[in-house]
Amino acid sequence: MAVIAVAAGVLLAAARRSWVPVRELAVTVAGIVGLTTVFKATLGLSRPPLTQAVAAADGYGFPSQHAATAAAVCGVAAWLATMRIRSWPAQAGIWAVAAMLAAAVGISRVYLGVHWATDVIGGWVFGILWMATIVSGWAVLGPVRNPR
Repeated sequence: MAVIAVAAGVLLAAARRSWVPVRELAVTVAGIVGLTTVFKATLGLSRPPLTQAVAAADGYGFPSQHAATAAAVCGVAAWLATMRIRSWPAQAGIWAVAAMLAAAVGISRVYLGVHWATDVIGGWVFGILWMATIVSGWAVLGPVRNPR
């Protein structure tokens, strides 16, 4: 997801001729990774037994950091991409792709056997809440300008 965030940030920055999308996506990734790490350590909920898992995973399971990061990054990237688009079908298409990517990441975590479905659902909810925090912060503070 970090690679997707960097790619989306660079593409949006080039289109807008502004580094704001890169900054917003960097804050999104750093915040969600830090917060999920703290919540995992605090809650200490275990993962499914790894005897039949397709992939190996260690640490705690809830919330799924992959699902949370996917929801937050895809949501913020979609929000940044649709800010200046007036076409409703184009906006809906961008949001649909973002939702499908976040869903695919979460479903893959359950399929691989490294998370319970509740871990993934919790990750999605947490990621959406973090995305809402980023978007609300932008709405309240606006683009922070360098005073001269």
